Amino acid sequence: MQKLLFSGRINLKMIRYFLAVSEELHFGKAAERLHISQPPLSLQIKELEEALGFPLFIRDSRNVVLTLAGEMMQAEMKEVFENIENSLSRVSYIARHEQSHLNIGIIGSALWHQLLEKFKHFKTLNPHTTWSLHEFPPSKQFDALLNKKLDIGFWRCADLEQNPALIYQRVEKQRVSVAVSYESELAEYDVLSLKDLSGQTLIFLTFTHSGYSKNLYNCCLSAGCQPQGIYQFDEPQTQLAFVNSNLGIALVPESMQEIPWPNIKFIPLQENLSADLFAVYPPDNASPALERLLELF
Repeated sequence: MQKLLFSGRINLKMIRYFLAVSEELHFGKAAERLHISQPPLSLQIKELEEALGFPLFIRDSRNVVLTLAGEMMQAEMKEVFENIENSLSRVSYIARHEQSHLNIGIIGSALWHQLLEKFKHFKTLNPHTTWSLHEFPPSKQFDALLNKKLDIGFWRCADLEQNPALIYQRVEKQRVSVAVSYESELAEYDVLSLKDLSGQTLIFLTFTHSGYSKNLYNCCLSAGCQPQGIYQFDEPQTQLAFVNSNLGIALVPESMQEIPWPNIKFIPLQENLSADLFAVYPPDNASPALERLLELF
């Protein structure tokens, strides 16, 4: 049978026509069901029988009856068509809803709050969707999104930094806290203002990588804060390591308190500065997997 199929002498249309006649046991009714005239149907059945080398029906002027081979053919072909339909349904489901890959950009500080739980939940709901996480600063994520190397990025930004070429969706609301060493003179405070930070060494993430970090620095200057000096680092862990050693203080998202640093106190900031986290993605990305991820926020 396999050779007959590959040779083209038998095709699925012939089998479908055969099943219609075998179920109706009437060529006229089968033709009506198939929305064709009777002569082409009769011709297809004749060609099928010739290719097989045996009759499938016993015909007389009044009745159409399946032969023994025809009965077996009917049972086998019904199963074949059911298997084909099931296979096509499974393939279609995977193509539409499951099998895909996401390239996701993140900043390190985003992982110390709810984002990892969201990713974990997404993985549970979408077991066949694969994804890669890339820890990039915002500037690199921005370029990667525009160049289609990332599907979505997560970083903090002020409203004035948002670029119209991308969509910005707020996924976490946070405020800025002040990270100080317990050895610092500021550790005795329960609340600090930006002006209270005058005379201190301020530690920021690299301005050229993070417009949000540069915006925090500008807020300090606008509030009358005159720092003794500033350090800039690429990684928030390095930023906090310097704070832990009492080599400066840092303005950080409040979620950074979840990192167990032994010598750091996180103090609320009097000014309501946002440390909101945004999901950023191109408007023309039609990935179903991306849509399902965004539904979790």
